[in-house]
Amino acid sequence: VGWGWQGPEREMPEVAEADGRPSPLACTMMEKLQSYSVTGTQDEPCSIHRVPPSIREIDPGSYQPQIVSIGPYHHGNPKLKAMEEHKWRYLDNLLLRKHPNYSTQAVEECSEVVRKSEAGARSYYSEPIGLDSVKMMVVDGCFIIELLLIFHGVSVGSEEYPILGNVVRRDIFKLENQIPFFILEELF
Repeated sequence: VGWGWQGPEREMPEVAEADGRPSPLACTMMEKLQSYSVTGTQDEPCSIHRVPPSIREIDPGSYQPQIVSIGPYHHGNPKLKAMEEHKWRYLDNLLLRKHPNYSTQAVEECSEVVRKSEAGARSYYSEPIGLDSVKMMVVDGCFIIELLLIFHGVSVGSEEYPILGNVVRRDIFKLENQIPFFILEELF
C-alpha cells in the first residue's frame, strides 16, 4: 500500500482470498467505509448530532421530544407514534393549499424534490440514517411547513388544530429532532 512507513518489515494480513475475491475482512471494512462516504459528502461537517449521553443525563427532557419526532433519530419511537397521523393530515392540508384537487402527481413532485437532495440531506447527520428517509423527510418537512403557516395565521378552511401548543413548538427545536433546513426550502 506504500504510505511511507519506514519501520521494520511487518507481515500484513491477507486482504484477498486465493481466488482473487475480496476477503471477509476487506468486505467488512468497505461496508464501514461506505457509510462514511454517504455521511461525509458535503464540504462542511455534519450539523445534526446526537446529544452525548453524559450531557443527556443532566436533563433528559431537554433533548427527548415529548410529542412529535422530526428527522431520523426519533423516527419510529412508539411514544411518539400518535403524532404520525397528524403529520400526514398536515401533509394533506399543505398539498391542498397548492393543488385543491391534488393527485399522486403532487405527492410524486414532493418526493422527487427530496429524492434529488437525499445524499446531501444524509450528510447533515452524524449517524447513518435509514433507507425510508425520503418519505420521512417529505412528511416531516411538509408537517413543519404547514405548522409554520398555521403559526403565521394562514389556515386552510375552518378546521381547528388542537395539536398546536408549546410542547410541539419545543419539540421541533430540539437538537436531535431536525431535518436540514434546505429540505424545507426545496419543499416550499
